[in-house]
Amino acid sequence: MHEKNKGVTLVELLLVMAIIVVLATMMTGAINPIALVGRANDSKRKKDLGRIRVSFEDYYNDKGCYPNQNKIAELSDSDNCSSGMFSPWLNSWPCDPETKQPYYVYTEDSDCPDWFKVITNLGNENDTDIPEGWYDNDEYYRIAQGALTVNDANYGTSSTNVNWYDYDLGECDDECRVHDVINEGSCGAPPYGGCVAGDGRWCYIDSECASGCRVESCP
Repeated sequence: MHEKNKGVTLVELLLVMAIIVVLATMMTGAINPIALVGRANDSKRKKDLGRIRVSFEDYYNDKGCYPNQNKIAELSDSDNCSSGMFSPWLNSWPCDPETKQPYYVYTEDSDCPDWFKVITNLGNENDTDIPEGWYDNDEYYRIAQGALTVNDANYGTSSTNVNWYDYDLGECDDECRVHDVINEGSCGAPPYGGCVAGDGRWCYIDSECASGCRVESCP
């Protein structure tokens, strides 16, 4: 007896083709040099910010304050990238691996700051460490005292008493009131409560008002 020839069915052929397509897609993503470099850069950014945070905490333990704005201005100078200017707390000051520019560093406007923020922009906008809804929520646009937008930065670290993405109005004074509530006129009738005794902060938050007037409420 002769064995019948076993042919390849259309279903089997389609299955093999589908497997090939999936494997090709996986391999393309895995060996894409641009994607690999992007992931490496983001990983280094996170590591760098972690190192800066630890060095600032060590500095605080030694000095009783975080670095003041004069020191931050030096750390924000690109000429000091990879230098030892923040030694012994950090032997080599890190800068962004792609732009070669310093990370965004902010601190309280005081001779003895009690908070700091270090901020960067991850290349992967889908990174799980970026706050949920970051690009959909315009309340985030006042990052770092209004100096950055959601397109400038999306990841950061800070001292434990603040969030890196919070906007801080500072002391409660006429300038805060005039700029954010009264003269701008974009929030209509101001539903604010004034300065809170013992807090020293100006509180204002209203989901219905213009995004430019929204700030974190007092703790």
